[in-house]
Amino acid sequence: MGDQPVVTRLGRYRLIAELGRGGMANVFLAVTEGAGGVQFNKLVVIKRLREHVAEDPEFVTMLIDEGRIAARLNHPNVVQTLEVGREGGELFLAMEYLDGQALHRILTRGRETFPLAMHLAVLTDVLVGIHDAHELKDFDGTPLNIVHRDVTPHNVFVTYNGQVKVVDFGIAKAEGRASETRSGTVKGKILYMAPEQARSLVLDRRADIFSVGVMLYEACIRGRMWQGMADADVVRALQNRTFPRSPRELAPDTHPELDRICRRALAAERTERYETAEEFAADLDAFMSAHLPRPSNRELGAWLSTLYQDRREVTRKLIEAQLADLKREAEDVTIVSVAEPIDVTGEEATDGTTQVLSPRKSPNDAAAEGDNSDSATPRRINRLRVGLFASAAVAAAAVIGVSAATRVHRPFTEPPPASDAGATDVTLIIRALPHETRFTIDEGGPVENPYIGKVKRDGTEHRITATAPGFEPRSQTVKFTDDVSLRFTLGRATPDAGHGP
Repeated sequence: MGDQPVVTRLGRYRLIAELGRGGMANVFLAVTEGAGGVQFNKLVVIKRLREHVAEDPEFVTMLIDEGRIAARLNHPNVVQTLEVGREGGELFLAMEYLDGQALHRILTRGRETFPLAMHLAVLTDVLVGIHDAHELKDFDGTPLNIVHRDVTPHNVFVTYNGQVKVVDFGIAKAEGRASETRSGTVKGKILYMAPEQARSLVLDRRADIFSVGVMLYEACIRGRMWQGMADADVVRALQNRTFPRSPRELAPDTHPELDRICRRALAAERTERYETAEEFAADLDAFMSAHLPRPSNRELGAWLSTLYQDRREVTRKLIEAQLADLKREAEDVTIVSVAEPIDVTGEEATDGTTQVLSPRKSPNDAAAEGDNSDSATPRRINRLRVGLFASAAVAAAAVIGVSAATRVHRPFTEPPPASDAGATDVTLIIRALPHETRFTIDEGGPVENPYIGKVKRDGTEHRITATAPGFEPRSQTVKFTDDVSLRFTLGRATPDAGHGP
């Protein structure tokens, strides 16, 4: 964990995977525990304040402010916060879990095939959600004047059943926040920022409307509004109000009415923009009613499920393996890296990794973790009931305030096939710490950490080796007779071991 001791339980939540790290907080996937800590109920997301800021009153106030705002929001298109808690000096937020993908990931993988009608439906739901936030009042009826300030594809989440959620109110502006943005400080992602935001002026809801206008522009041209421009040049263009407004200039087939809607949302003068997100959404709805019939949530979810069929199965298997480990009731945990982030968040891990918390020891893991024995029996993956994942999937997810890092997603690599081509496949899952660990299966080439794939059920022994620079390698011999799940925790190499520093 780096700057913080390993904590595997916060209140009634059991942490099972680290989803990302931000400057202020780390974010985890967790499960709630029932009576006696025996029954796992549902998946949630935990945002835990990092140790180096946990004693800073400003950061503590920011997290409490965030929880206060988020807890007041109750709308189908806004992610839900369950509680703000404190356990043993640890301050955390508990939020709903979503089974789906952030919009920026959807566009990275499927921009060219994403139907315009579905894209517009997503943006309409975003506008409906932020309008609810904009209209929120305090208990005494005083308007809170919430401005999200970071409405971007990173903070829009689409579930596999077609729900759309706005996430991350971590930097939202609201009346009565105990923490205030310092004068001259700009918050939000530059590529979706309003001109007044770039000039550090006082913001209102129309800054969020501009941000959705940028997303609409990008939907029309199927590309980026600021493609190829450096951040400093983008800020300068915003401040000078010299930026594109009409998607028809790059995409002549854009319908004139959709072009008009986009130009109004992107007006340099906020007085010329839509007054409310609701008004913006109404225009998009009217356009779709006349020209592009709006797809149902089921149709959107089905399209997304097809786009991410491979990753969804990988994610399910990884979470299932972790929950199966927890059911074996091991209190001590080792953090095991999962290099391909589990897609339950609006953001990616800053270091490009997801860490999975799993039991430190089980009888079949002894060799993998330090014994170096080649005779360990492979551990069969215990399949949890599908109902657990079905119930978890209808919950919603948000990870708030995690910095995003762009990286190439490497596909899970299959090992060389066994000689018996007609044999039934079995599933092989390998996970390891440290993050940079790579695996070899027999004499094959290196594969990524984690590895999950199909191998031939051949009944013969295969040698799995885990290596990482500066660490002692570990090996284990297994037979591919049943599904196999392995965990390696590599120890640092001694100076005379001949490995890297």
